[in-house]
Amino acid sequence: MAVVRGAQLFKDIVVYTVGLVLRRGLAIVTLPVLARVLTQADLGVVALVSTVRELLAVILELGVPNAAARFYYDCRSREERQRLFGTLFFFLMGAAVLISLAALGVGALLWPRFVPDVPFHPFVTLTIATVFFMMAGVLPRSIFRVTDRVPLFMTLSLVQGVLSAAVTIALVVSGMGALGSVVGALVSAAAFFLSSAGISARRSHGPGRLAW
Repeated sequence: MAVVRGAQLFKDIVVYTVGLVLRRGLAIVTLPVLARVLTQADLGVVALVSTVRELLAVILELGVPNAAARFYYDCRSREERQRLFGTLFFFLMGAAVLISLAALGVGALLWPRFVPDVPFHPFVTLTIATVFFMMAGVLPRSIFRVTDRVPLFMTLSLVQGVLSAAVTIALVVSGMGALGSVVGALVSAAAFFLSSAGISARRSHGPGRLAW
């Protein structure tokens, strides 16, 4: 048993490592293209918007992924896990709506005062929408981790990364500039959101209960 678990752990580590290397390697493809096509000012906008996106993602997650992993093992039946993850999903998306609306309202007032060189709309408004859509994938990824579905977890991450890189390059090269990078991230997040919502709808068993 120990040998089997050790082999599985080694396999998961290899899959994680390869997946992370491949996803990070996407930057090797996208960065030279962006650097060649975009101006220094546009690259600065892309870097700023990416930072905002990462910060907002941390805020909107509200620690839910860690809570999901922590309480998963306290559930004694599939029904309890359905109730747990269903409740967390609706809580997460409800909170994401409220925080996103607040960010849009407050941000529109404060952003021009601190960052006058980068328009709040469309750059930040689209980034807020992107982060909102990203929240749909938070719980599925947590579930894939705790249920040892590492290959599926990394496959979804890679697919989303490749989609984002491909759309970003296409839009930037077409002449959209820094906005192409923002829209590319939005398209990728929206596509993953729709797929996650479709899976959840097909596997739902009633309010607050999702068959994860």
